[in-house]
Amino acid sequence: MLYRNICNLLGSFFCVFSLAFLFPIAVAIYYQFYLAPDLHPQPHTTDAFLGSFGICLVFGILLKVIGRNSSGQLYLREGLATVVLIWTLTPAISALPFYLSGTLQNPYQAYFEAVSGFTKIGR
Repeated sequence: MLYRNICNLLGSFFCVFSLAFLFPIAVAIYYQFYLAPDLHPQPHTTDAFLGSFGICLVFGILLKVIGRNSSGQLYLREGLATVVLIWTLTPAISALPFYLSGTLQNPYQAYFEAVSGFTKIGR
């Protein structure tokens, strides 16, 4: 029953995290449909971002359904497991646009790029 608390929290996180895909979807739609094709030499990524958004949202909803009868009380062990899972699964979901669009053929490279995007320290 302890996993339900973790699933509930992860489900909430990924449902909210899926909203982060909306801005890149809007930009991809702009470049694909409103900008002249000769000004954008790369292949369009609208489908990859829409697919990633859908996968993330369905994943979050599925986790929320699994954790729907959670007690809402999070212990130290569950908190640690939740943080580890968030830091492991978030780059995996974020790597989907790289992989689905064909920008990166190797899923390990896509995961690495997603991790580096989250851990970049700006100047």
